[in-house]
Amino acid sequence: MNIQVAITVLLIVSAVSILYRWTSQQGTNAITVSPGVALLKNSVFFAILGYVCGVMFLGLIALVVFVGLGKEDDFWYAIVSLAIFLPLTGYGCFYCLAYYHRHRVELTETGLTVYDAWGRSKSTEWAGIKTADFNSLMNEIRVYTKDRERLRISSFLYGLDVFRTELAKHHPYLVQRTLRT
Repeated sequence: MNIQVAITVLLIVSAVSILYRWTSQQGTNAITVSPGVALLKNSVFFAILGYVCGVMFLGLIALVVFVGLGKEDDFWYAIVSLAIFLPLTGYGCFYCLAYYHRHRVELTETGLTVYDAWGRSKSTEWAGIKTADFNSLMNEIRVYTKDRERLRISSFLYGLDVFRTELAKHHPYLVQRTLRT
């Protein structure tokens, strides 16, 4: 491995580690919308990721416009690469920015409402919660209701400590299950 690749990998890993650590420290930063209503907003990490995907999407288009698709030997390789990476970066940009702007959790004294990236919401009362756990693969808290609904809460949300405090008031035995292990 040459020195440029090693430096690039080191910079990427360092940047992601710093963002992840900073996001984890934002656990107490819920927004108080009105008395008795707290709002958990998403991490700026998703906005940054969305903009990076958007730049990659535009970069691929610019590369094709200014450089072309290559010679005969590389033509089909370039077409297949574009057919894979152009939709992935476009969707990644759109989804990450939608996730940043729309995914949130509203906590009230009676229950919680979770909004996904598409703006759809699911609500439950605190008494309606059956169980909860932490999914390390998706890095999210999953709350299961007695009505067999599943509410998915990103572990990158600012204010998760506020959520866990509210959960502890109604279901103290579930708080430990929502922690990252």
